[in-house]
Amino acid sequence: FAKALRIRSLRWKLAPRAKSHPCNQSLITSSYGNKSTAPNSAVVYVYQLCLGVVSSTIAGMDQTRNPELSPELFAERTAQFFDTYQLPPFTTVEEAVNFVMVMDTLVDAICESMKQLEMSYTPETILIFGSPLGEAMRMIFQAGWIFSPKQDRWVLTFETPSGDRMELNVFNKLEKRIDNGMEDSITYYLQGMTKILLEGTI
Repeated sequence: FAKALRIRSLRWKLAPRAKSHPCNQSLITSSYGNKSTAPNSAVVYVYQLCLGVVSSTIAGMDQTRNPELSPELFAERTAQFFDTYQLPPFTTVEEAVNFVMVMDTLVDAICESMKQLEMSYTPETILIFGSPLGEAMRMIFQAGWIFSPKQDRWVLTFETPSGDRMELNVFNKLEKRIDNGMEDSITYYLQGMTKILLEGTI
């Protein structure tokens, strides 16, 4: 398990089915730090995905703050994410770690698309992209979804070696990453949580 968390030496398998969807090039090239080749149509598509889902839901509803829903929704939205982009889902801790590692560049692509479209993110945007992030974190830390009255949101929880219960508010983290940029890096967040898990220090 500890070996799987050596994040610098791991790669998420993005290559399969890379040519089958217009958005894949944007996602894959941004994952490897080459944004110059991402087509405008792909950038627009990133946010159109969110708009399409929002149109079929109640405007302004934030499902991540709904204590009555089932956490299975996050797994369903994760499957939707990978199906839409026609990318292979993560199935191991190693792949989950590396999916989290590419989230910073994916968020930058989302922010760029919103800037071009002169739009801001919605609760559904956070649900769509936060669900796979949360499911990856859940696999990495062997955590579980709970609704936290304290944070008024669905969070992940796991126990540290010292017996403390930790809450990971991945949806809030994604919002902060969009608002504040790399100051709230998701990669650094993963590294911090990994230290807590392995060392039992908060």
